[in-house]
Amino acid sequence: MIVNDIILSESIQWVCYNLGYLFQSEGSLEETEKMYVRALQEAEKALGVDHTSTLDRVHNLGMLYSQQGKLGEAEKIYERALQGMEKALGVDDISTLRAVNNLGLLYRKQGKLEEAEKMYVRVLQGMEKVLGADDISTLKIVNNLGTLY
Repeated sequence: MIVNDIILSESIQWVCYNLGYLFQSEGSLEETEKMYVRALQEAEKALGVDHTSTLDRVHNLGMLYSQQGKLGEAEKIYERALQGMEKALGVDDISTLRAVNNLGLLYRKQGKLEEAEKMYVRVLQGMEKVLGADDISTLKIVNNLGTLY
């Protein structure tokens, strides 16, 4: 029955994500990757590729790849997450802005400083609009931007 398969896939993705999170907290990044990939597959099956929960799984996988030093893979995944979040949530949503920031951080790691600057400026403008100039999250972006100069 299709409904039962969807419920099962959604439950599996949640369990896999939480196991991955546990493995990550223990420093087992290889096991984390396996669980995050499985969680993403199950989320895509249960919820669809454009669902916000699926996009969260995509973004989490990008953060893991960045942590593992798989920068090329992280970039592709972050770009996928960002495009989906912009479409599903809008350009000024906090989740979208965090994805923009993480892409900026990745660009900085890759030495793509002009691209990093563009991302930081974009996220700063969005954070100021949504949270205000004095919010701690906005000020962290100011700091990120300052590290480029």
